Amino acid sequence: MGFILHDGATVACQHPPGLAQPDQTDTRVTVSGQAVMTVSRTYTVNGCALNGTSSPPCTKASWLQGAQRVKASGLAVAIDSGESLCTPSNGTLDPQVFQQRVTAS
Repeated sequence: MGFILHDGATVACQHPPGLAQPDQTDTRVTVSGQAVMTVSRTYTVNGCALNGTSSPPCTKASWLQGAQRVKASGLAVAIDSGESLCTPSNGTLDPQVFQQRVTAS
């Protein structure tokens, strides 16, 4: 169970100050007036500070696992406790500020 993520939520990669912005959201379903994010849709990551390693910084990210019971346009909605992946670093996303009225499981 977790809070549904949406357009306008503050989501970062695990290497501050890298911020992730959704490339596309599901505009047919909203929470707190914002379109929801679903699994498999991508984020563009800007400002990833992964330096000093052989791994390149995060540039793209997506939710791999979201809510099991709640869907939007046939896709599971992304939730703050879901599983994510940043590429090419293989890091994860860190939801920081998001609506806290609607949960999904």
